[in-house]
Amino acid sequence: MADRNAPDADRPAPLHKRAHPLFWLLILAALFALGWSFYNHHAGESMPAPISPDVAPATTPPPPPTPPAKPNGTR
Repeated sequence: MADRNAPDADRPAPLHKRAHPLFWLLILAALFALGWSFYNHHAGESMPAPISPDVAPATTPPPPPTPPAKPNGTR
């Protein structure tokens, strides 16, 4: 009977070993932390809103008030 722990001559040796899953979890956590840090570093920066041409500048005087409308039937 053959020994179960003896290496098989018929089986080829593995070309590479698999990395431990915790290693990839550590890499993923480091990338997440790097992205989070970059986001928080630039989160307070915002572009100023563009001024639309419909809005009059604050230096122009307000339009003159219109007279109140007269009720119908009165002279």
